[in-house]
Amino acid sequence: MKRVVFLTGPPNAGKSRVRGELYKLFRKSGFIKWFVLPASPDCEGQWVSDSYEISEKHGQRAKEIARKYKEILKKSGNFYSQEWLEGMLRDIKGLLMEFNILILDMGGIPNEQKEVIVNSVINCARITAVILTLKGKDGGWINFWKKFDINPIIGEYSSEFVEYLYCKIVRNYYESETEEGDTEVDKKKLKVEVILTKERLEIEELDCMVRCISDSLKNLQPEVLIISGRLPTWAFGGLIYALRDRFETLAIYDPRFNEGVIVGSKRGDIGKTVDVRDAQKLEIYFP
Repeated sequence: MKRVVFLTGPPNAGKSRVRGELYKLFRKSGFIKWFVLPASPDCEGQWVSDSYEISEKHGQRAKEIARKYKEILKKSGNFYSQEWLEGMLRDIKGLLMEFNILILDMGGIPNEQKEVIVNSVINCARITAVILTLKGKDGGWINFWKKFDINPIIGEYSSEFVEYLYCKIVRNYYESETEEGDTEVDKKKLKVEVILTKERLEIEELDCMVRCISDSLKNLQPEVLIISGRLPTWAFGGLIYALRDRFETLAIYDPRFNEGVIVGSKRGDIGKTVDVRDAQKLEIYFP
């Protein structure tokens, strides 16, 4: 099922920066279809986030320019106009037809228009609500999400919080995809993609990585586990050794054939291949 992520919180809590950084993480990931959209007429697009990448001074200047045009829009009487709202609802409906994950920056103030936006997707997508706080203040967004009986993820802006959100969004998407059965999957097979969040894996990190991945799989019991990822050969060896007694069949994914090559089996199938197209899929990030 499609997933919509709403970024909310009081003004100046860092929503635009979170939106911009999530955009960059998804762009680098090669992940399934996603789209990031400002769902508020505040004039702060990706250009503001990119300006902060240059320097704090550039970012603040960009924010000032955005606020200037925001005030012009308010004075014109078109801020949160009915025409804007109808256009936004059309955009969201169209984007959900094409993309699997839609991230919406809802701006700083809860209002009726934003309730309309949430109601427009509540029956056609899974919702993840995020509240960025500012000095512990939520700006009324906790009460806003209570109306929909949704428990939001709450935190203050930091690069670590953005990384956490990214992993949470991806994990929630795959969990809901499996639960809803958007695609017919073979629950006996699980393809795990190990994604390094840094340039290289150090040898001394192997034990920690193996334990992290093993813990992530502790509640999953597929018959066939297919391991994938851009990992050193010795990392694959460590994972195979650690997981050899947990699963009936272990395989390593070979992208040349889009199949898993069986490297460990209690049924004597070593050297055979397994189709991964209908396998459940899970991404695990390390560190």
